[in-house]
Amino acid sequence: MRAELRALGVPEEQLTEIGPTPDESMVVWPANWPVVRLFLALSTQWRIATGLGPVVWLGLRYTEADVLMRREPEFAAVDFADLRLMEAAALAILNARS
Repeated sequence: MRAELRALGVPEEQLTEIGPTPDESMVVWPANWPVVRLFLALSTQWRIATGLGPVVWLGLRYTEADVLMRREPEFAAVDFADLRLMEAAALAILNARS
């Protein structure tokens, strides 16, 4: 992954900020950690629909996200649009039919 980023022209000092993961399967840029932590903190706050078919994931409970963003200093600077972007990506995976 680092070779690919170098090929794209990412400065070497930014590559050292990324930090390796044990298996290099996931890298989170430092600027994105707050929204990742918020997303993980909301892991029990998904709305789902159940019935005769498979579970359908509807999205995060925004009221709980708002509470965390207002009451927890580490989440105060998180852009709500970034959280919704992560939610949309997760919904595509969670609702994928195999």
